[in-house]
Amino acid sequence: MAASRLAAAQVSNGINAVVLSNQGKSGQARNIPKNLWSICKSKITTASNILLTKANVPAHSIFSVSSIRRETIVSLKPEIIHIHNWYNLLSLSDINFFLENFSVVFTMHDMRLLTGGCHYSLDCTNFQTNCMNCPQTRTSLNFNSAQKRELEAIFMANRGRYAVVAPSNWLSGLALENSIGSNASEVLSIPNAINKKDLRFSAEPLNKNESGTSNLLFVSHDLDSPIKGLDLLLSALVELEEKYELRFNLTTVGRGFERISINSKLVVTNIEKCDPVQMKQLMTSQDALVVPSRNDNSPNVILEAQSIGLVVIASAVGGISELVLENETGFIFDPNTDSLVQSLLNFHNAKNLEVIRKNAQEFSWDRNNESNIVASHVALYERLLNEK
Repeated sequence: MAASRLAAAQVSNGINAVVLSNQGKSGQARNIPKNLWSICKSKITTASNILLTKANVPAHSIFSVSSIRRETIVSLKPEIIHIHNWYNLLSLSDINFFLENFSVVFTMHDMRLLTGGCHYSLDCTNFQTNCMNCPQTRTSLNFNSAQKRELEAIFMANRGRYAVVAPSNWLSGLALENSIGSNASEVLSIPNAINKKDLRFSAEPLNKNESGTSNLLFVSHDLDSPIKGLDLLLSALVELEEKYELRFNLTTVGRGFERISINSKLVVTNIEKCDPVQMKQLMTSQDALVVPSRNDNSPNVILEAQSIGLVVIASAVGGISELVLENETGFIFDPNTDSLVQSLLNFHNAKNLEVIRKNAQEFSWDRNNESNIVASHVALYERLLNEK
């Protein structure tokens, strides 16, 4: 999604940009033709990653296989190859090939290029050394360590031939401390482009019903992902109901709702899928977006909510702290139930919500100025090409 939005913004600014994706056609994206073997490889790899990952830990992608022929990319005669999420699109040997033959930019949307497999390390710092005894895998075999060593060897062999972009200062800072950053020509923090065409500030009053109950929104691709923290939100809502007699209506968007245990005291509605238009309509019917992630980079859903004028209540982790400032552009909390309860109470009792909404919208639109984002990428591309 981030790659398609960036390419669309670049095309609208007169740049020839094409996205090759194995996750469906969107915007400037072209579907990659799949044969039976590539489909089987991808499914086997995904199943292997799931089997090797412990339950109730963040997503883990130890293996990645190629689903696109190198010749397909070479035939486009690109000046720059900009790699976003390469899982089951490129193999490590593909990455090495493109680094040896083209100017390459990596945009990091999670920690996989640093860790060798886990999307987010949480409190684990093993990736900063030898990544032994991984707490997230079921096996003592060091697949993570092996992939991490191979990535480090590739980056060292191609020192100065690529650049790294991250949408948060938090992640770009981690990259600078790792081999991907130390061997890059430069490491930059550039925000993700968001689709602001249909995002307009809603001046309507907040949507509390007659009983004073607020409507909360939670969005995650997988609702039971431990990294996204829905369990923290549900626990906080139960405590608010029992201890303070304060009830919130919760709408969740994502798959896996049937695997979530919901306390009978809570009012929870789930929508499995929302297209962008439906998401905008849903956001404008809510009072706040809650993002209780245990770790995260720069969630687009926060920026989209702010652009619309929806109050954001989010955990102070990763790059989120750069997006939400307490009582200025939203409400912030530590990723635990007690802190989230207090943050929801602060939101419920706040008298300056309209000011917060407007502050957040101005912040989001300024941070995600499409022209500035495109200009930053173009300048980076030009520096890389001039260094060849």
